[in-house]
Amino acid sequence: MAESAVVTLQKLGFTGLEATLYISLLTAPGSTGYALARAASKPVANTYKALESLERRGAVTSQDGNARSYRAVPFTEVLNALSTDFATLTAQAGKALSRLEKTGEDDRVYRLTGRGVILERARSVIASSKAVLLVDGFPSGLEAVVENLRTAVKRGVAVHIKAYAPFTLRGARVATAVDGDAVMRRRSGTWLNVVSDYRESLIALLRDEHSSAVWTANPYISFVYYSALSSEIVHAELRELAKAQPDIRLKDALRKCSPPSIPEN
Repeated sequence: MAESAVVTLQKLGFTGLEATLYISLLTAPGSTGYALARAASKPVANTYKALESLERRGAVTSQDGNARSYRAVPFTEVLNALSTDFATLTAQAGKALSRLEKTGEDDRVYRLTGRGVILERARSVIASSKAVLLVDGFPSGLEAVVENLRTAVKRGVAVHIKAYAPFTLRGARVATAVDGDAVMRRRSGTWLNVVSDYRESLIALLRDEHSSAVWTANPYISFVYYSALSSEIVHAELRELAKAQPDIRLKDALRKCSPPSIPEN
C-alpha cells in the first residue's frame, strides 16, 4: 500500500525520498530528521534536504527544540493545494501556448497514445462539430463522452450513434447492433470512433495502458470514414427493424432508415 502511495506522489511531482518521508510522517508524526533517515536507510544530509523541500511545498511542518521534529500536513490539505497549483499552472500554460500555436489546415494523419489524451481529443472533435456528428462506440467509450454528446445535441448538431449495447441519448439517433455482444466478445478493449461534419475523424481503441488512436482533419479521409460509418448506422437500423418487423417490405424499411445527411461545404 505504501509503495503505491509513493508512486502516486511521485507522479504529482514529489521525489522518491520526499514521498517516502511524507508517508512516514503521516504514520509517525513528530519524528526527527535523524530517525526518518534511519527508517528510510538514507543519508542524513539528503533526508534533511528533502524535508526542507517538503516544508517549502507546504507538505510538512517542523517544530524547533533540542532536536527538530516534523509533522505531515494532512494529506487532504496537501492534495487540495496541489490541485489549485496545477489548475493555475494549466491556465497560465494555456494562455502562453495559445499565442504560439499555429492555426490553419493540416491534412496529415496522427497517431495518439494514452487513454486520457485520446478521450480529450474525442471530446475536442465532438465540440468542433457544427452540423452532423457520427459516433461508433462500445458502452464504456460512449459513457466517457456522453456529456459532450449531450452538449452537441443541445447545440443543434445532428448526432447519430451506433452502439453495441442499449444506449439512450435524448435528441440523438441511436442504432444498436443486434450482434453487439458477440462483437464485443471478439474484440479486446473499447471502441470509440468519431467523425465530425466529414472534416475531422478519430478512430480509437481504448485498452488501459495500451490505448491507441489515429486522428486526422483530412477532409477526404474523414469523408470516406463518414460514408462508411453512415452505412454502418443504416445497416444496424435495418437489422433492428427486420428483427422487430420480419414482414416489413424493403422499400418501407429503407424509407425509415435513411442515411445521415451530408453537411454542406
